[in-house]
Amino acid sequence: MKIKLLIFDLDGVLINSKKNMNLSWNFVKKKHDLNQNFNHYFKYIGLPFEKILLKLNIKKNIQNIKCDYNFMSNKKIKYIKGFPKIKETFSYLRKKKIIITILTSKDFLRSKKILDKLKICYDELVCPETKKNLKPKPSGELPKYLIKKFKIKNKNALFIGDTLFDYKSANSAKIPFVFAAYGYGKINGNYFAKINSLVDLKKIIKKNETNNK
Repeated sequence: MKIKLLIFDLDGVLINSKKNMNLSWNFVKKKHDLNQNFNHYFKYIGLPFEKILLKLNIKKNIQNIKCDYNFMSNKKIKYIKGFPKIKETFSYLRKKKIIITILTSKDFLRSKKILDKLKICYDELVCPETKKNLKPKPSGELPKYLIKKFKIKNKNALFIGDTLFDYKSANSAKIPFVFAAYGYGKINGNYFAKINSLVDLKKIIKKNETNNK
């Protein structure tokens, strides 16, 4: 198996956005008189925002809450930081000519703004709103779309995620999963590899190259 394509989750894998999310959630909690605290919200990180609200039994004013959350998230974007070695790792992947894609449940504009701020190069950014005809995570439809678009076999791709929703999405798409243990989730299951920092991907790529000589 030769690694040709990587599918990255965004929050908890490429960026540490927990403080930004906390500030944004507390803002909408107060404004919309919600009872659910941030820990309740954070438990479902990885799902689209609307689905998180439904999981929290919030069924009214969903679009207004989402709009206000996004407003505060944009206002507090300075609290979003890239994880250590992100530029170094992406530079290495580009040199290896590996296709870099990002699959997130965040909305497209905020995701792009964050990635532009990080100044990293990637080949495609996919969000639920950009592919409304496809089911979001934990479905495997979005990673399958990326595999098909870039004409890569499943075994030649890796899905790097940190939550159970990422894991289920990768399994549904039958793509090897790399667990980002430094992220937001805990996963008990069988996966291709575990990394404790982004730079650990270099070891996986180098080992893969050695095995394919």
